Amino acid sequence: MVAAAAADAASEPKDDRVYKEAELPDPVRRSLPKLAFGGSSWSSAASSRMVIWNGRVFHEGDTIAPGVVLRRIDRKSALLAAKGYRVEVPF
Repeated sequence: MVAAAAADAASEPKDDRVYKEAELPDPVRRSLPKLAFGGSSWSSAASSRMVIWNGRVFHEGDTIAPGVVLRRIDRKSALLAAKGYRVEVPF
């Protein structure tokens, strides 16, 4: 339980800035998983939003890789929290 809490704390953003992947420091960029987009569904109800990456369905709040959390799904992008950064991933 302590390890999970530490992983969540590590993925919490340090500020409100949203970065593009290319703007991230190299160690952070290399830690992001390779994501093959398969589809998405947006709804005004957050519980109905989903995105398919690498053949798996993810919802807001899901951990998509160690230390990487899907924070929000928009119509054409998703917001990830990874190693203290907020990262926009377009699709």
